[in-house]
Amino acid sequence: MAVIFLSQHLERYYSDMKEYFTNELNIPTQFIISKKLQDPRRAGSIMFNIIEQINVKMGGVNFYIDFYQENILQKNKIYLILGLECKQVEHEMHYSLTSTTNPNLHKVITSMRKCKNVKEEKEKVIGELMQSALDGLRSGKCPHPPDYIILYRQGGNYVQNKKTAEQEVPMFLRYLNELKEKQEIFKKYDPKFVYVCCNLKGDLKFFEKSSEKGYANPKSGLCVDSSVTQKDKYEFYIQPQFVNQGTATPCHYQVLYEDKDLTNEENNLKGEQLQLLSFYLSFYYWTWAGAIRVPGALKLATTAMGFFSKHLGNRLNLPEQKFVNPIYI
Repeated sequence: MAVIFLSQHLERYYSDMKEYFTNELNIPTQFIISKKLQDPRRAGSIMFNIIEQINVKMGGVNFYIDFYQENILQKNKIYLILGLECKQVEHEMHYSLTSTTNPNLHKVITSMRKCKNVKEEKEKVIGELMQSALDGLRSGKCPHPPDYIILYRQGGNYVQNKKTAEQEVPMFLRYLNELKEKQEIFKKYDPKFVYVCCNLKGDLKFFEKSSEKGYANPKSGLCVDSSVTQKDKYEFYIQPQFVNQGTATPCHYQVLYEDKDLTNEENNLKGEQLQLLSFYLSFYYWTWAGAIRVPGALKLATTAMGFFSKHLGNRLNLPEQKFVNPIYI
């Protein structure tokens, strides 16, 4: 790993150096801008945050939640969490998929692909991304294929999400069905696919009564799945972070597709389980202390896409078989 200190006058070289280490050497880097350390009141907390980032980039673990011990996840079941981000660049589509590689979901990889903006090309890329995610799961020594595949996707309003789901969900299902036909072990475990859109720009805000101030922002972990949700849709709101200034906007989760086992209800993903999982995954973003507004896998995919678009642009060398860890960013 390379730790690089840049003075304020040398910040202009940041993008070039990032490109070199990421594309040419495939080495994680930690850039430290000297001006950020000049404030003695914040220097301590900034350095602590930098140390945590370095630890993760070198393969360490700052913390993790034991989902199985806390009875959030079903025992002996393997969950594959995906975060998908895509961006249209002229006549091309760029995809970034972050996926978990171990049962406790705190190890991730990110695969990136680009293709022409046509259905056949996009379907091929979706298959490649899914294969990369499954390969990563095997590299993490998971004992068998996933029982549940939960994909979090950046979303918008109902109309936008429905249109996106109609285009993408069949692509994922066709690939999974092909795996079940070709590989007996996939047919045996029959992974249940769940497609979730996350909307950060909703119109609703929630408050709780306070004896001192009248109304205040709710505490971390608020979940609303009734009264203000539509009865014919599988949706809920989660506000994982606490905000003490201004007002907080919850994340609106819309489950637009879910595989169901009609013969055995125990094999289906429970609504409360998905809500708890979505909440706790918002703590899995290691460059920020505390919770963020979406599950960490989705934020990492978005961060990776934003980084490459901003700093590398057309110079981006998308890997074929190699993984790009978003924590490198």
